[in-house]
Amino acid sequence: MRLESAGEDSHRNPIVCRQCSNAYCVRACPIPNVFSQDPVSRVMVINSQRCTGCGLCARYCPYGVIVRTQSSGSGLSVYVKCDLCYGDPQCVRYCPTGALKYVKEVKATEDRQLELGAHGCDPKVGGLA
Repeated sequence: MRLESAGEDSHRNPIVCRQCSNAYCVRACPIPNVFSQDPVSRVMVINSQRCTGCGLCARYCPYGVIVRTQSSGSGLSVYVKCDLCYGDPQCVRYCPTGALKYVKEVKATEDRQLELGAHGCDPKVGGLA
């Protein structure tokens, strides 16, 4: 998760992967097996060892979740996204106000499902709440 704000005095909004089941980012990636689903947490993760840094995943993510960073191993640019710490998000654990909560999956209201699905990539409603 990362925080983004529109201006100096504005609220900071969390940017969290929606765990889309028909994700544009996964389909856009030209390299096989860069994206995989963690078998325990069921969170989609990016394998930074396989990522070539082309940026197609970031370009096609409708939520702006995927960002470029330097690989700790090679020093090359790779793309990463929040992996919800494989089901144990540290931001939730250490939030000083207790404002964050991790939920595996919840039933969204019909309006919220329409809002989330507006980009056509079938986001899962789960993660940080």
